[in-house]
Amino acid sequence: MIAMWIRLLTPRYPVPASTDDDVRTIALASHLARRNHVEVLSLVGSDGRSVDERLADSARDRGRAFDLTVVTSPAIATLVRSSGPIVLDGADVVGATSRPRRSVDKVLDLVDYAAERQTIWARVDGCVFTSAEAYEASPAPALGIPSAVVPNGLDLALYPRSPAVAGGVSIVGADTADRESTRVLDAICATVMRELPEARITVVGARARSRTEGITFTGTVAESAIWTRDAAVVLALAHARPAEILEAMAFGRPVILAHTETSAIDLLGTPGTIVAQDAQSIAVKLLELLRNPAHARCIGDEGRALVERRYDWDRLALEFELFLRAVRGARQTYRFALGRERVG
Repeated sequence: MIAMWIRLLTPRYPVPASTDDDVRTIALASHLARRNHVEVLSLVGSDGRSVDERLADSARDRGRAFDLTVVTSPAIATLVRSSGPIVLDGADVVGATSRPRRSVDKVLDLVDYAAERQTIWARVDGCVFTSAEAYEASPAPALGIPSAVVPNGLDLALYPRSPAVAGGVSIVGADTADRESTRVLDAICATVMRELPEARITVVGARARSRTEGITFTGTVAESAIWTRDAAVVLALAHARPAEILEAMAFGRPVILAHTETSAIDLLGTPGTIVAQDAQSIAVKLLELLRNPAHARCIGDEGRALVERRYDWDRLALEFELFLRAVRGARQTYRFALGRERVG
């Protein structure tokens, strides 16, 4: 393939990675940089850190294969309005590039605000979305803008399959600061431990609620993968990140989804996952899998196969690159905007 010059525009500063969005930005840029020249134009955030501090962070990232340039919001707005960008999750970029307004101004100025958004969309030559839901929620397809879905993914070389520890349950996405979430969590754990005393439950990223035999609260962790890698079953509660779910599936673990936000990876009802909605049904599903390791392995195998087929970054980046070439037109420079996972 002939190398392209690709510019990725992100409302976040992605290095070092601290969220799924950052990982996505870095993964796309790094994989595209294997065959192309890639520059990431990063909008400085509002977390109080200076540009110098952020650039110092990026200097420590020795494996980065792309250029990283910090730009200001007005500069991004100019690029979007003048250069016909290709946008990932475009509604975020439209919001980021619209001129700042106080809340009252947005109410009093709705017509003008809508016209400004429409003007920005009219400049867009293509959109790439993280999920089918984001695609359907965007006005881009209805406006005739070339669009594609390129979901989040994983570098599968970092997630080898490994044998599960019998009776091990890892719970991700628990919110022990919320009373209702804590009630549900306590009910699940109590049922499982009563019915299967030899089970070992690890609640990842949550503060300890009580000292209970067989239940471990890890507190804040940098990576949940070390806790989901060896579990017999992984339970993803409401606050589980999409990357955590994909990681568990990549390890070959069956995943129970409970009120989990999976639209960013289109996972609901797919092989390798089981859906349960309340504490009782969640506990029943956990016990079924723990008591039938062969069935759990079968579901885990289906999940691993799905990740290999749909969420491998090598495959996704190649699809992304092919889409970029398809909408290239006459221009030699591409500008893409990477946003957050949901479009609303």
